[in-house]
Amino acid sequence: MRAGMIAALGVLVGAGALGCGGGATTQGSGGSSSSTTSSTASGGTGGDDGGPPPGCIPSENVEAIADSCGVFVSSSLGDDANGKGTKEAPFATITQALANAKGKRVYACGEVFDKETVSITENAALYGALDCAKGWAYDAAKKTQLAPTVDAIALSISKATTNTEVYDFAITSANATQDGGSSIAVLVAQATASFTRCDVTAGDGAAGAAGTPYQTAAQAGSDGNPGKDACVADQSFGGKAVTNACGNPDSVSGAGGIGDAAGGGNGTDGNPLGTTNFGTGDSGSGCGGGKPGDGGDTFGPATPGVGASGLGSISASGYTGVSGGPGGVGKPGQGGGGGAKGGTGGGKCADMTSAGGASGGSGGSGGCGGLGGKAGGAGGSSIALVSIDATLSFASVTLKAGSGGKGGDGGAGQTGGNGGNGGPGGKAKPTYAQLNDGCLGGEGGHGGNGGGGLGGHSIAIAATGKAVPMSGWTPAKGGAAGAGGLGDNANGNMGNGAPGVVADVQVFQ
Repeated sequence: MRAGMIAALGVLVGAGALGCGGGATTQGSGGSSSSTTSSTASGGTGGDDGGPPPGCIPSENVEAIADSCGVFVSSSLGDDANGKGTKEAPFATITQALANAKGKRVYACGEVFDKETVSITENAALYGALDCAKGWAYDAAKKTQLAPTVDAIALSISKATTNTEVYDFAITSANATQDGGSSIAVLVAQATASFTRCDVTAGDGAAGAAGTPYQTAAQAGSDGNPGKDACVADQSFGGKAVTNACGNPDSVSGAGGIGDAAGGGNGTDGNPLGTTNFGTGDSGSGCGGGKPGDGGDTFGPATPGVGASGLGSISASGYTGVSGGPGGVGKPGQGGGGGAKGGTGGGKCADMTSAGGASGGSGGSGGCGGLGGKAGGAGGSSIALVSIDATLSFASVTLKAGSGGKGGDGGAGQTGGNGGNGGPGGKAKPTYAQLNDGCLGGEGGHGGNGGGGLGGHSIAIAATGKAVPMSGWTPAKGGAAGAGGLGDNANGNMGNGAPGVVADVQVFQ
């Protein structure tokens, strides 16, 4: 499996092929040392290659190293405000120690530093595993623990001119807490960095946010306008059509039929016109003869959102996953048909001097289609180390990733709006029943469900740009990939998000 990854990356960097500082190296029990780094991070006279003096390498000395070797930091004994960076008066945070190092090495107690994340943008050498209770002597079993409790990258190293060496540290990132957040222990961007006898562990990624549900239905249709009673004029116009401005297209009801002495006219059809005879105007018997509008779904259901796929991307800011696609918008309901004429018979005015008959009410407009369901967000990834075009080297390093977060489920599409009621028809006489009401508008189609988000990854090293060395480090058994978020996966729809990947090394484009 490892051989396959080596072939895929196209490189094999041995433990001695790339030095800890990126230049000429010496390899010993104190780890790798670099001529490039030591020239700017020295605390005294070096050896022939300009490296740190042997007395300043904790792992090569039984006795505690001297104050002159560098700057000292202890989370339990230190004080950032009054500290001097000596063993007797150390700083309290690694950040403060680095700020005051001025090219010297930083020596850290074998304690937990959980109140800070560390960002390095200048040359630095960090030595851990010093027992402060025993005069700052080296103890390999007491690695310095950089383990911030905040949801952030524990250690970031950036800037192309930066060369950083880290010895005897256990670097752990907390579980992500924000929706879709990733847990990344170390990120190196464009810089050179070496790690010796270090354990790098990422926490779990957080689940992606589910698509937010809609609290209300889409805009309902308007009720139709009433027709006119008989005997009010020589000709009684029917109720005017009503429009629901949905825009995809608008839903327009049919107008009511005209009532006059000669019999009047039929109600008109509602729009948009369907493939059936629904939404047709009445020809003489009220909405019993006409037809209510078709529902929006009869014109074709809305398209569900597509589930997320791919890998996502990495950058100097971390990892960005892939969200699902939004659902399609539902179609508006058809307007109801208009009620028919009054005309002769019961609809005609008995007083022939006022010959206008009762006219029909207009239909109600259809409800608007529901908006598409909102997409599910990507699950966060768990990545021990992110390399952005970085130059890396490892010696006796363990990298462990946690579990990726589940992708967020796609949200349900918005419910279509109800159709408006038909307007009442006019009366032939005050004591007569209403005639020829308009028809009910159709219900708007429901919006399509949103697609599910991509599941989070579980990766020891995520890299882009320069290839990473395949030796000097061991991938510890970690967590699982996050499942993809759920969408509408019925009837051949590809609405579910893809799961994340589990990999020792994953190359990103």
